[in-house]
Amino acid sequence: MNDLQEKAKLLKDDGRFEEAAKIYKELYDKNGDQWDGWGLTYCLCKIKKYKEALTLSEKIYQEHSDFEYIRSTYAWSLYMGKISQKSPDFDSKNIEKNLDIILALEQDRKFWSGKALYQTIDHFSKNNSWEAVYRISKKVDPSILENESRVWEGKTISSDREKWYSKTTKACEKLEKWNDCLEISKKGIEEFPNSSSRIWLERRYALSKGHCGYIEQSIDLLKDVLIKKNEWFVYLDIAKMNYKNSNLAEQRNYLIQGCFLSKKKPDPGFRWEMYYDLGCNLLESLHSDDFKEYGKLHIQLAYALRNDEGWPIPEHLQNVMKKHDIEEQFEKSGKQFIKELSSFWEKEKPNPYAGQEKKTGKIKAIIGERKNAGFISSSGEDYYFTFGNLNFNGKSAEIGLEVSFFLEKSFDRKKNKDSVKAVEIDKLED
Repeated sequence: MNDLQEKAKLLKDDGRFEEAAKIYKELYDKNGDQWDGWGLTYCLCKIKKYKEALTLSEKIYQEHSDFEYIRSTYAWSLYMGKISQKSPDFDSKNIEKNLDIILALEQDRKFWSGKALYQTIDHFSKNNSWEAVYRISKKVDPSILENESRVWEGKTISSDREKWYSKTTKACEKLEKWNDCLEISKKGIEEFPNSSSRIWLERRYALSKGHCGYIEQSIDLLKDVLIKKNEWFVYLDIAKMNYKNSNLAEQRNYLIQGCFLSKKKPDPGFRWEMYYDLGCNLLESLHSDDFKEYGKLHIQLAYALRNDEGWPIPEHLQNVMKKHDIEEQFEKSGKQFIKELSSFWEKEKPNPYAGQEKKTGKIKAIIGERKNAGFISSSGEDYYFTFGNLNFNGKSAEIGLEVSFFLEKSFDRKKNKDSVKAVEIDKLED
């Protein structure tokens, strides 16, 4: 090592990368030595001149492909310059190709590979390119991804590996790769039992069970999911499994509950399939002709929602309308149909509290940043409730108010265990 090389090394080791880079460039331009070239690429990366570092790293790698150190700066500059979505030179067109280059460069020590893998999957998932997400998930084991969550501004951010399980299982669900979905979601649940995305993994695991032939198990698992996430789409999931099981009565019950639960939620267009399924069920029902008329209204609702969104009408929806002579020309919007059908859903939804005696108690506390939840004290026990379960205007809810209520199975996310909550809450008459 000559005096100039020694000086450059000392500057580099001292963190004076701008100065070191100038000397390394002078040395490399003069003699083309691979070590001087590596020193220059390293310093360029440290001062975030990734474009220059990448150009030189690629050149040296082509000349000395067995030079381990240049593999490192090549992967580093390629990731930071082309694959990181924060880079001004982010190359979405060649992101998968660049990922493959990094995977090839880091055959043993996979430092940048994990970061590149996640960025690539994240990019394609944001663009709903689920075929690409699925294909890329097969390239390398997720163990190369970081598995430690981090806290930022008081919020816990899931690790890249947790998010890999979430995005990959979503791709499997979208593409109906049920065997893969079953295996990957199971691994994700086992590896991250306290993950914020666990409920989605549990839902996909349950759906996969059903599509792999274990329908009864699937329904039981989805009912457990429903306790933790009381959302319309879980009712739809259970309804679909009951349809696969030829239990049309249970299918109808869960569809009606899903419709009733979501009647005031925004973006009804995303629920068009639930209304379509209920319409088909009612049209094929052996009940009264009224059911068939309501079936037609649900089919028109599905049609109207797709029209409202400007989406094409699927062939199976068109076929049902033709088969049952359902009019396609009407003035009502999707929201008007929902308002009209709400009374039917309320009348026909099953009573989940049949046989349960209604409790009485007093509101003990009102909590939450928005003051939209609280506790009811009854017979020495305190029961959590949300204002969404009040059958009266929440503005009149106050500490000491006497109420009646039913109990429903719930899940305490903070304590990570099953619990019960108060629902169907009414004021007690004076």
